[in-house]
Amino acid sequence: MAHVTETQIRVRNPDMDSQGWVNNARYVEYFGEGRLDHIDYLKRETPGEVPGTFTLAEMLIQYKTPARHRDVLDVRVWTQEISNRSFKLGLEIKKTNTDVVVAQGHSVQVWINDQRAVQIPDLFRSVLEKSMQ
Repeated sequence: MAHVTETQIRVRNPDMDSQGWVNNARYVEYFGEGRLDHIDYLKRETPGEVPGTFTLAEMLIQYKTPARHRDVLDVRVWTQEISNRSFKLGLEIKKTNTDVVVAQGHSVQVWINDQRAVQIPDLFRSVLEKSMQ
């Protein structure tokens, strides 16, 4: 089974819009927190240093149902796809202890070195592949 990283977030008052829902822009931040936790997991699993890093190239978010003030949300992130120079992460936010999906989507990260897209290093690629099993 694929590794899924879960990050819990409590909706705060500044996250709200005039309708009393979480502002759409906040979901980018919520998914960003989850993405970074998943990347931290992948880095801990990597047995050594790899040249370069990644940068966010694409993010798609589908909003399903509103979250409200003081909701507790689970941000779930997993490795979904790997190509030569990039990898896709699956993204989902659920209300904690429910099956209610608030938002879902994906992000694409491109591996870079010296500010150019390069092939994902074999060492990191093997960790990505392992996280999908």
